[in-house]
Amino acid sequence: MDVCVCLLGAGGSLTVGWRKEESTLFRPPPRGQHGFESGREGRPWVYKCCLLCMSVNVRWNGRGWPGKVARSLVAPPEERIGKGIGIEKTAYRKKDQPTPAITIDVLRPPETKIPGLAAIASRRGKSAAIANVTNDEEGMPKSPKARKESSKREREEGRMSEEGLNPFRKSSRTERSPSRGEERNQSKEIEQKIETVLREIKEDMAGIVEESRARRKELAAAREKDGEQEREDMLKSSEVRKESSKREREEGRTSKEGKNPLRNSSRTRRSPNRSQEENQSKEIDKEMKTTMIREMSEEIKTLRKELAAVREENGELRKELATVREEMRGREEKGQLEKADWMKRMEMIEEKMEQREKKERKNNVIITGIGAISGNVERGVEEWLEREIGVKVNVKEAYKINKDKMMLAKIENWEQKKNIMLSKSKLKEKKGERMYIDDDLTKEERGTQKKLRELAREERDRGKRVKIGYRKIQINRDWFRWNKRQEKLKKIC
Repeated sequence: MDVCVCLLGAGGSLTVGWRKEESTLFRPPPRGQHGFESGREGRPWVYKCCLLCMSVNVRWNGRGWPGKVARSLVAPPEERIGKGIGIEKTAYRKKDQPTPAITIDVLRPPETKIPGLAAIASRRGKSAAIANVTNDEEGMPKSPKARKESSKREREEGRMSEEGLNPFRKSSRTERSPSRGEERNQSKEIEQKIETVLREIKEDMAGIVEESRARRKELAAAREKDGEQEREDMLKSSEVRKESSKREREEGRTSKEGKNPLRNSSRTRRSPNRSQEENQSKEIDKEMKTTMIREMSEEIKTLRKELAAVREENGELRKELATVREEMRGREEKGQLEKADWMKRMEMIEEKMEQREKKERKNNVIITGIGAISGNVERGVEEWLEREIGVKVNVKEAYKINKDKMMLAKIENWEQKKNIMLSKSKLKEKKGERMYIDDDLTKEERGTQKKLRELAREERDRGKRVKIGYRKIQINRDWFRWNKRQEKLKKIC
């Protein structure tokens, strides 16, 4: 069963059909070419429609109760009166209304959806409230069953409290500022809306051009048909004149009877001449042209109004998009400044931690190749240092590190450690034994010393004399210090 609905809006009107079996919208043929407005007995057609309150005024040209017909047309098979459709039986027949009419309030349940309605309504300049018809329960009237379910759900979730029932009470929750991802999604949605509106305008303009072409073809076909009819009439009139004159000559009617002035003429009236027929056809063409021009001018005015409204809406959307982009740019700049500040703070904290660790390791030495020590480890280290390099020191603490390959010794003061570092060169004189004494360095200092050793190896391969110190290196006679920030050597003047 097909139902035609006339969508009335600020930009004009559009007739839309709802095909119930296929659950689709369709655009019906021109007026008079289908059963809805042809006036045949027993066929209904939609008289008025209002999408704001979702009511349809149906006019019935036939027998039977109009309410039954309207319910069978609009309501789904499972729907009945009082379950989504209300019928107001107020006017069956009036003096100025030759056919009965009823008003049907179409309250569609949340699960039903008319596909394509939003696109057609927005194309004809409808408001956002009409175009954005969705399946949400908030956007359409609720049926009694849906209202019961929603109230039950609210009671279960605790929404029926005093705070929830007060519509003017402000929410106690702090509004969360949108994240960067949400802002990007909002800007993308705005751009998509602009593209959709422009695409729909182009499609609507293309449809109007196609309609105008179809009308021109219809007018040309009508003119050809009228010309053929006129030619047939002229041929028939000439044949009739020939037959009448022939019959008069045969019967002798051109004698005295023809001279009697009171006798009725037996000749057939002649059809209008060609000039009159041409004038009539020209007048008809002129009227058709004026009608067509008037209709086209009205459509153009309507389209101009719709385009002006769309351009205004596009301008607002562009302004909103520019505002969002500026806000995002400002937040990005602010975020970069905050990031730089945090990086600076982190560097300061790392530097402080490095200085503290250096202070703790200042009097420590790392001994490699000392071997195993039985008994008191501190006493054993003191004896080993006195025996190997000839320095007497007091060791506060000593223990093995790096899988028992090295020994860490904490010396009592800086002077004793200085004597150890000055005398450690005596270990080189002992051939066959690999024993070393080094400073207890931090992780950052060990990395620097490793880079200096690599540079020293390269310079020795080139035949230069190299000596490594703490954070510095001597190449031939020039001293170079390692620059931490620039990651390269800098000559010491």
